[in-house]
Amino acid sequence: MSFLLGVARKDITPALGGNLYGYHDKIFSDSINDRLYVTAVCLADEKQKVLLVSCDVCLLHNTISDRIRREIAQNENIPFENILIHAIHTHTGPNTAGEEGWGKIDIPYCESIFIPTVLEACHEACSNMKQAKMGYATTDSKVGINRRQLLPNGTVDLGQNPWGVYDPTMSVVSFIGEDKKPLFNLIHYGAHNTACGAITTISRDWCGVAIDRLADLSGGVTAFFNGCEGDTGPRLPNGKTVGGMQYALELGGLAAIDAVRAWKNIKTYTIPAITVLPMQAKLPLQPRISLQEARDGYEKFKEFDVNLNRQTAHYYEQVIAAYESNIPQEEYRTVNLTLVQLGDIVIIPFAYEMFTEISLRFKAAFPHKHILCMSNTNGNNSYFPSADQIIRGGYEVQMFKTGNGLQAPVDNADDYLVQEIVRKMEEL
Repeated sequence: MSFLLGVARKDITPALGGNLYGYHDKIFSDSINDRLYVTAVCLADEKQKVLLVSCDVCLLHNTISDRIRREIAQNENIPFENILIHAIHTHTGPNTAGEEGWGKIDIPYCESIFIPTVLEACHEACSNMKQAKMGYATTDSKVGINRRQLLPNGTVDLGQNPWGVYDPTMSVVSFIGEDKKPLFNLIHYGAHNTACGAITTISRDWCGVAIDRLADLSGGVTAFFNGCEGDTGPRLPNGKTVGGMQYALELGGLAAIDAVRAWKNIKTYTIPAITVLPMQAKLPLQPRISLQEARDGYEKFKEFDVNLNRQTAHYYEQVIAAYESNIPQEEYRTVNLTLVQLGDIVIIPFAYEMFTEISLRFKAAFPHKHILCMSNTNGNNSYFPSADQIIRGGYEVQMFKTGNGLQAPVDNADDYLVQEIVRKMEEL
């Protein structure tokens, strides 16, 4: 049985002066704390070839993600659905997402640096394949905490909720060569990279410290893949979900200790079989709001020009335009995703910012598997909350309702998604 791995890491740091994406469109970089990278790892056995790509940016617009995947599929002879392009969700990186209210995509950066460098890294990874084995281990980490802080008046704000759901599991998957030296390490954990806050310094945030420390100690190329971070923020001593560069460095130090501990706990390396299961999940949609409700909503939000309030105004604009153009309503939306199994590990990628409970449900359904859910993979379609949180409202829920096109999925869309994926996973 053969298992091959190729890896490449390339610098994608933008020039100073560009919009830093994640808070609003008026934050521009003036310094660099740590450089940004794309890391590509190609995995292959006798039957399958898979490409995992980690990009040190916040989010990827669907058109950019699809374009890169198509070019890779053509250039490297890898099926489109076998290519997973992930954004680590740092809020101190370039604008590659372009959501309404957060600024436009930095086209010059994407065309001159980001896209060609990602393609170059993928080509290099696919061209230097070596025999490899895989091992993994986990540890508990308190880097993250539920960020949906419940206020006395019953509303939800972005902060820290110590009794809220979060997943403390940090996983490290390591691949070694025939000489038993590490080739590549994958750190997986679910939490927003927002410890830096709205600063003007380019950075990978807290996860960058963990990446660099594990790479230095192991000697293997290391990358971070974010888990279900939709309702999980960094656990900062100020009680908030944002801080400053010092906060990011301190939290990153804790993350580094955890990642190294998990890596050192790996005792066995084996040759994994690769299974790839492309699938489609159908999510029922809510009926479109009425034309009058859309007009009233637009009047309320039309003066706002940044962040969620601008997105909400844009949502109402779109609904009004749909009525005026007689665009028909839809009953459901099809979500395309690909399950990737590497030995006992199952990767479940989502083009959403997923709530933690969803990944915990998969872990409960398949306790004999090691589940790695990955948010922000192969595009971005807003937040995806669990049904129990819809009634609470808050930032993520409003994003879900206004950032999913003309019609948001039904409130219990997570039930439909989980059930579809569980049925598919039973084929593994």
